[in-house]
Amino acid sequence: MCAVKNTVDPWVARRLGLVRTQSIASEIRLNNCLSNDDNLILQRDEHFYAQLDALREKQLHYAIQRSTYYAASGYHQFSTVNWQDMPLISQEILRVQHLQMVCTSSSNIDRIVTLMSSGTTGDPKRIYFTRSDQSDTIQYFKVGMDSFTTPGDKVVIWLPNSRPGSISELLAEALKLGGKQPKCYGVMNHLSSAYKQLMEETPDVIVGIPLQILALAKYTEIVGTPIRIKSVLLSTDAISDTVVKTLERLWHCKVYRYFGMTEMGYGGGIECEVHNGYHLYESDFYIEIINPETGQVVPDGTWGEMVITTLRRHGMPLIRYRTGDVTRIIPEKCACGSNLKRIDRIQHRVKDTIELLPGQLLTRNELDDHLLTLPSLLDYTVQYNTNEEEKQLIMTIYYLGDTIHQDEILEKLHQLKSIHDAVCSGQWALEINFEEMLPSSCPSPMKRTICTSK
Repeated sequence: MCAVKNTVDPWVARRLGLVRTQSIASEIRLNNCLSNDDNLILQRDEHFYAQLDALREKQLHYAIQRSTYYAASGYHQFSTVNWQDMPLISQEILRVQHLQMVCTSSSNIDRIVTLMSSGTTGDPKRIYFTRSDQSDTIQYFKVGMDSFTTPGDKVVIWLPNSRPGSISELLAEALKLGGKQPKCYGVMNHLSSAYKQLMEETPDVIVGIPLQILALAKYTEIVGTPIRIKSVLLSTDAISDTVVKTLERLWHCKVYRYFGMTEMGYGGGIECEVHNGYHLYESDFYIEIINPETGQVVPDGTWGEMVITTLRRHGMPLIRYRTGDVTRIIPEKCACGSNLKRIDRIQHRVKDTIELLPGQLLTRNELDDHLLTLPSLLDYTVQYNTNEEEKQLIMTIYYLGDTIHQDEILEKLHQLKSIHDAVCSGQWALEINFEEMLPSSCPSPMKRTICTSK
């Protein structure tokens, strides 16, 4: 009998050609078990590292041979031997030269995703996927969902579903392959409609955007209907500990975080039952952490900017792409026994901070952890103005039900040292506005940022 279910280690091992199952029985055991003495799980030995090196070399050569960007940018000088000397791809390069980075003809491109980040002006980022790339995405979703769901589970999905090949459609395909029953409702637009869908479906599992699912949970609490859900999967935006703990408390369920950027084909990693970092899909992605100022790789355990390299992408390989996300590689082995690398939760985005005073940064995750504990607070926006003599931090609070008093918000904000010190210094002023959020609306599905006021 296995103590912890793990699907990611054996899947990665098979993808790397390191495991050969001998029978249906051993395949079932491999998919559902993990123990320290199980010789079927992934081992980080010379064969493992040789396979990873071979995949990096193969993806690099593929990109050089097929992409005008990589061919013209001197990438032929590099290999795994001098990998860290290779140029880093910025998000600006991706915006401007996305067409030059494509490695196949337009007839082979099955889907193009356009990304306009909040607060960004100018050209959008465009990511190109072949049918093979999207098939890989289905595998990423299947192995992730199989790690905490069981055949027959009813799964309600509140994620984008407006076009063929959308994240909801691919996730639904993955769930069907695993014997689950998916129901796609698209992005949540109205709390009252989502509540009705929740009551009608009575799902075992919910998948959605963190702040929207939190708002739904708070709404069900206000309505007073007890909800019985086995587990929740959160993805697509930063996931604070407060969001996770509040969902666990209100719905008495397990909450899992999934890490998967659009640029990575929605692959990346998932939490195990220990809930201490994302187990990475190392067979498909090579992860580095760099000092965002110097671009140099930092030791495991050190916080820095995450850089990704795709290892199996056909439409648009990314070699050492700067994600803008700040995290770290957790150096210790996970208590679940997995041998895969883990990254910590995303702390913040490199450009999504305010330095209120020298050396004192304010991040969105810090604000989430303090403000989202308030029962009626569903969402908030943060803007700042540094053009005046006295700098301003402007916040709009969106609430449902009982009015939130300004004193409550001020108390929460002053618990953050960066804000407390900035206001007490007289260099910054706080402006707080309140807007009621009706059940006919919902928090925005867009990634949330700290931006300048116009």
